Amino acid sequence: MSREIGYASRTREVQAGLSLIQVILNGSILIEELKQKFNVATDGELAKTTGVSLASINKWKANSAKITPKQIGNLIMKAKRQEAKSCLTTAVQPIVEYYEIDHAESKNGANWEPIPTDSERGKTIKQLLESSSGIYVFYNSQCRAIYIGKARKQNLWREMISAFNRNRGSQGVYKVAHPEKGQKFTPAYEKLRALKRTNVYLSDIAVYFSAFKVEEHLIDNIEAFMIRAFANDLTNVRMEKFKF
Repeated sequence: MSREIGYASRTREVQAGLSLIQVILNGSILIEELKQKFNVATDGELAKTTGVSLASINKWKANSAKITPKQIGNLIMKAKRQEAKSCLTTAVQPIVEYYEIDHAESKNGANWEPIPTDSERGKTIKQLLESSSGIYVFYNSQCRAIYIGKARKQNLWREMISAFNRNRGSQGVYKVAHPEKGQKFTPAYEKLRALKRTNVYLSDIAVYFSAFKVEEHLIDNIEAFMIRAFANDLTNVRMEKFKF
């Protein structure tokens, strides 16, 4: 008797499993479920996200057509390839390129900021940089890169402000210390003043900047690539290493 009860129970479980498979293989239901999972509203958006043609999606929806296991397998493979393609094409996105620096004091006057943020344009750029991590570049007056940095643990705006105001020994130029007031000007042929190496900030020598939004896992290696590729042109001291 117990054997018959056990057999009947297993039969009901199999039937329930078959019913579930039939629901999963129902094209119309599957399409709606995929839309929820991928957070898209239309068939066209789903086609773009998964890599499945719109014609196939319409065919699956027609008359609640049943989808075969092979079609589901193909769907998974296409979605995987589409995701890989999307990652490659959106991994690096330029936010702003070769933007001219216009020094502005921070609210508390403690730091220089590369652009004023009281205009609509300035506010927009700041908001985009605050909401992104990635790579930034500072250039001299000839638009040649002089410093490359990354923002991974904090946003681009905060990291750029930090680098812009950082006292770095590697950033130095030879200058003559001229008196600013209190003395009459004396020509150099009468009083030659010494050339002395003076540390300068990026805020003193940078004229343009660029910033790129970069997928988090690529930030370190892209920074390393850029610094190592232009090692002799930059004031960067640390030669970053690739992480494999």
